[in-house]
Amino acid sequence: MYLDYRGFDLNNNFTSAYTAASGSFPVKIIKSLDLTTSVLKGNAILPLHIQLNPTNKCNLNCSFCSCSERDKKLELSLDEIKEIFDKFSDLGCRAVTITGGGEPLVHPNIEEIVEAAIERQISVGLVTNGKNIAKVSPDMFAMCTWVRISVSNESPFDEFQISFMKANLQAIKTDWSFSYVVTQNPDIDRISGMIKFANSYKFTHVRIVNDIFKPVCDLDSVRRRIIKAKVDDNLVIWQDRRRYSVGFKKCHISLLKPVIGADGSIYPCCGAQYAESVPAHDYPRSMKMGDIWDITNIWDRQLVFDGSHCVKCYYEHYNYALDALISDIDHVEFV
Repeated sequence: MYLDYRGFDLNNNFTSAYTAASGSFPVKIIKSLDLTTSVLKGNAILPLHIQLNPTNKCNLNCSFCSCSERDKKLELSLDEIKEIFDKFSDLGCRAVTITGGGEPLVHPNIEEIVEAAIERQISVGLVTNGKNIAKVSPDMFAMCTWVRISVSNESPFDEFQISFMKANLQAIKTDWSFSYVVTQNPDIDRISGMIKFANSYKFTHVRIVNDIFKPVCDLDSVRRRIIKAKVDDNLVIWQDRRRYSVGFKKCHISLLKPVIGADGSIYPCCGAQYAESVPAHDYPRSMKMGDIWDITNIWDRQLVFDGSHCVKCYYEHYNYALDALISDIDHVEFV
């Protein structure tokens, strides 16, 4: 397949910095000395960035939720999560995104989970719907490298949350951002208000995506309406989920950034729910790579996931880059 990188600007890698599931050049692979050194020494792809679903419980019931049919009683204990961090840290993990599943901030030990990662020198990113944002110590957010608040037409950012952020944002030195899911009837006023808030409070970016299961909304038309409303969208990453490829038989990204579900199972990526021909609203068992007790065996033996049956993949650029990185090539010194 021909990969068109003509739109990539080395002096402005805004999209590459804040999202992996995009068509941008996978520059982070090239810049990761840990990854390239490991591959060149022994063809071993490290689990540099794991994605953890600590709980399936949630305080919302969004119609577009990609995990709506999960077992909502499942939750990893703090001891299980510490063991997961220990194993992945030994394998070279450098970052964890704590996400859903459910809503991370409803986990009773969420602050201890973040502390446990930091103690193991694992950087933390947090994805939350923000409904419990004022129930958690601001110190926990300060330990995170970044915090992304998910909002939508169905779950607007309310005054209670806004009051907390206005009172604490200046003191919490972390990268804040919004992620907005655009459903069939986009609320332009609400989206505009979110972008204006992000600009006023020095957010790093706003990610706007369409409903993964019903991507009927044209983001280009939404953008035109935003610009017509005289809203500065320079912070916005427009991520159109209607663009994807088929999966790779050797899905190397499954070793680079796997997902650990609240059931203790390991999955190849955060898109496992909608990767197969019949989309699911939970991680399909057919996408399971193993369980948390299999972690060491999977990475020691480099048991890459077979993604040949995936009909929807958002990581083709990463997989092509990883494929090239682990391949043998003669005369490599003649660059």
